[in-house]
Amino acid sequence: FAFEVGDTATYDRFRAKAAQLKAAFNREVGRVKPSAAATLDIIAKYTGQRPDQLKDAIPYVDPQGRLLVRDIYHQVAWYQSQGLVAKGVDVSSILDYSLIIYNK
Repeated sequence: FAFEVGDTATYDRFRAKAAQLKAAFNREVGRVKPSAAATLDIIAKYTGQRPDQLKDAIPYVDPQGRLLVRDIYHQVAWYQSQGLVAKGVDVSSILDYSLIIYNK
């Protein structure tokens, strides 16, 4: 789960909700497993686009909501190299590891 907050006080208010969302997701992930085609059909229904238009436009999302944490470090480093994220941003300070489901 990823969400952006501007300050610690805002994060503290939303952390409990994020933990509840994570718990609900974990309960449901084993119960509901639509196929990729079924997922595209659902998205197509609500976006008005054909599934073949969506197929290449939608990023991969781990079915269990796991994150490739090492890739988050890689992504932030790339954004820093492009001048889009301040060099002083420390990835470990912006991740709440207690909410992360790891995908090694």
